Amino acid sequence: MNTGVIDQNATATAMKTTENRGTLNQETLGNLSTAMHGEAFAYVKYLLYAEHAREGGNKELTDLFEKTANTERFEHYAEEAQVAGLVSNDADNLKVAIKGESYEIDIMYLECAQTAKVAKDIPVADRFEEIRHDEMGHRDAFKIALAKLKSRKENLDATTNHRSAAVVRRRWRLLRVFQMGRTRGPGDSRDRRAYRVGIVFSRRAALTLSGSI
Repeated sequence: MNTGVIDQNATATAMKTTENRGTLNQETLGNLSTAMHGEAFAYVKYLLYAEHAREGGNKELTDLFEKTANTERFEHYAEEAQVAGLVSNDADNLKVAIKGESYEIDIMYLECAQTAKVAKDIPVADRFEEIRHDEMGHRDAFKIALAKLKSRKENLDATTNHRSAAVVRRRWRLLRVFQMGRTRGPGDSRDRRAYRVGIVFSRRAALTLSGSI
């Protein structure tokens, strides 16, 4: 199977409009979330089954599991994610990711580990704790990425404002020159060369102010 084409199709689907999210019924959104969780779980599960079949030398079964897994992920999940409005802008995506990782750290894996310890399932409890600490790294990485994104936006806004102010000042100076060129003639106290220069700049100022240059 051409995974490059699959990746392109999935990316295109994920980038489609998310306007439906605000208009969908909450129960419908909940059902979409349940469906997406099922499709995502099936995708990973079938890939693990395919890996096991490959190790056993069963190519036909490997291909079947992989083909089904790709359908679950790149068709079913992607289509449900599109209508659910799963993907937003980068900042919002990071905020959602941070919220999800925080839930896994502070509630889900913490409670799972504690329950496993009470049940004396120590290996499982240890694994939950190990994964919980991995999620801390993910959450912190997302937070750093969000901070960089905000900083980049602030710098871009500051640069844009600075350039806008510079343009205003430049146009104001050119307007002054334009006014001097219109009001000052060769008979004034200024010499003729200064008058000609004023006329040249006044014409350029007129073009700039009109947006022609």
